[in-house]
Amino acid sequence: ISQNKAAFATLAKDHQLVVCPSFDALASIGQELNGTGIALAAQDCSAHKAGAFTGQVLASSLKEVGCSYCIIGHAEVRKECNN
Repeated sequence: ISQNKAAFATLAKDHQLVVCPSFDALASIGQELNGTGIALAAQDCSAHKAGAFTGQVLASSLKEVGCSYCIIGHAEVRKECNN
């Protein structure tokens, strides 16, 4: 991101760009995107509003690290986790 930050920022002036890194990179990528006009998104989130659910991240926690969007409903998640 940092190598192409200016190019991405220019592109974001005329387009809505959203970056969806893996969870462990959200905070650092979010810092890199600050001031570029590029939105940060998570790849998944918990269906619960609150509480401890091992391996799941609450939407409120994702918002705290700067996420504006979240991809939900991945085919493999529907297939493997919701039986």
